[in-house]
Amino acid sequence: MESLISKDYIFVKKTYENSDEVFEDLGKLLINQGYAKPTYIDALKTREEKFPTGLLTNGLGVAIPHTEASQVIKSRIVVAKLTKPVHFNEMGKVATPIDVDMIIMLALNDGKKHLEALQKIISIVGNHELLKALESADTCDAIYDVFDEVINS
Repeated sequence: MESLISKDYIFVKKTYENSDEVFEDLGKLLINQGYAKPTYIDALKTREEKFPTGLLTNGLGVAIPHTEASQVIKSRIVVAKLTKPVHFNEMGKVATPIDVDMIIMLALNDGKKHLEALQKIISIVGNHELLKALESADTCDAIYDVFDEVINS
């Protein structure tokens, strides 16, 4: 089975002006590489409006945008560390913007796999040591090492 996270889908020093640019760029990558359906970007935007994905942590701001499994052809996780924060609304609070420094975009075609991956990602951002490692990471390899240990286990 192909692993959910790969160095080819981890990006450092990405710059976006807003969450729509994040969705357009990373969503287009997933569509063009055959991981997501052409409707994936619109589905991301619609879901984000109703169910925000920003997580307020002690340090690195994280967003975990995703869609329903029906929008995904093959499963993949894309990670982007940003050069400057982008506003996302906080999870559970539709109108509460937070600064996000890292995007963890989920494209998962299986509901069970989706829930397991989400739980593993939450465990990463809830772990002070791992969050610090991500905050200081400035290479694809460094970010991959944190995620690989948890996601692919």
